Amino acid sequence: MMMKVLQAFLLEYTVFFKSMKDLGDKINYHNVVEKVLISLTQSFDSKVSSIKKTKDFNNITIEKLHGMLTTYEMRERGTLGIREVELKSTNEGKEK
Repeated sequence: MMMKVLQAFLLEYTVFFKSMKDLGDKINYHNVVEKVLISLTQSFDSKVSSIKKTKDFNNITIEKLHGMLTTYEMRERGTLGIREVELKSTNEGKEK
């Protein structure tokens, strides 16, 4: 469910800034990427730190950021799912 929230959040940002650009505003996409990173929840703190430390941080597009965050969230969700299965199987073994 969290991934759907992330998708909607990034889509809203993208539409908003593209609309501003269409109206003639000059958009600095580096600032847009920074605003998105600042707006994320604490669950993304480690990913935000690693993104900011990359040498090409100034060249990250909103689309590339979207891909990075989606991949991160999918990995985290997958890891949690595996841990839940391991814990359930461990607890079931103790009950027997």
